[in-house]
Amino acid sequence: MKYAVGMDLAFTNVGVALFTLNKSNKLKFKDCRVISTVKNSKGRVSDDNIARIIYIIKELNIMFKVNKINLSKDKVFFACEFPFGGARSQKAVQGMSLITGAIATYIEIHNLQFVNIAPIETKSAIYGRKLKPVEQKTVDKKYIVKKVMQGLSKYKNYINLVIDKKAKLEHFCDAVGALLWAKNNTDEYKIFLDK
Repeated sequence: MKYAVGMDLAFTNVGVALFTLNKSNKLKFKDCRVISTVKNSKGRVSDDNIARIIYIIKELNIMFKVNKINLSKDKVFFACEFPFGGARSQKAVQGMSLITGAIATYIEIHNLQFVNIAPIETKSAIYGRKLKPVEQKTVDKKYIVKKVMQGLSKYKNYINLVIDKKAKLEHFCDAVGALLWAKNNTDEYKIFLDK
């Protein structure tokens, strides 16, 4: 079985969109998550960072286990919107570095195929046209959620059940956008389909 995973990576909320591919390689929605971490105010910052990364990886593994995906045997493709450095604070940069390193290591350990997607590419996939860099700052988050949820309307109740807050839906929708961009614009996805 082939699977495609879109991810919107952040240290606090990781959006995950899981799809299967049928025999004609058409994407079919399978599952979703927004894995949220909360800062622990007690103890050292490094202990908190480690605990948060471990939690994200555990939740990702649970999602795959629940969906009976064996990363060693099944063909799984990852389209990841890695953080691109728009953050200004040291804490935000640290969080971006931690999640980037953790997911890159996860992908390498499991020998998975992946492609790195820029935030503007994610938004462009959802808007249905290539956005200019200046437009990225004015992207309408409500429009993005509305557009993705229209495309997945028959799964709306399940998605709203799994993702407990409307504010988190944006992270799931960005994960879908990352996968759509990969599907429509990258050689890595085409190579994955040919294997």
